[in-house]
Amino acid sequence: MTNLAKIYDNKGKNDTNITTRKTYLLGVDELYVETGYNIREIDQTHVEEFRDAFIAGEHVPPLAVQVTEQGIKIIDGHHRYYGAKMASEAGHEIPRLECKDFVGSEADRIAFMVTSS
Repeated sequence: MTNLAKIYDNKGKNDTNITTRKTYLLGVDELYVETGYNIREIDQTHVEEFRDAFIAGEHVPPLAVQVTEQGIKIIDGHHRYYGAKMASEAGHEIPRLECKDFVGSEADRIAFMVTSS
């Protein structure tokens, strides 16, 4: 059986426009939330839905992050982050969260937060 990695590796032989975009697996404790940064209020019900998704082993999209002098700040994915923490507190091991670098300006970050859900 083939997969995307094999197609990508053979893209010189195949007619494809596949590219890659890296994600990274980070420990929950390696991330931080900047107080007041998230423009949306945290919805506890939504956090609990993510907690349940983590516990059930469902796919959870990667968080968008930015490396700062203080560490790795969450740009998008606050509900997923808090859901992972709740799952851990409930006794379910969540060793790492999938993250990707956010690329863009401060205005881009705010627009991204406003439009993502």
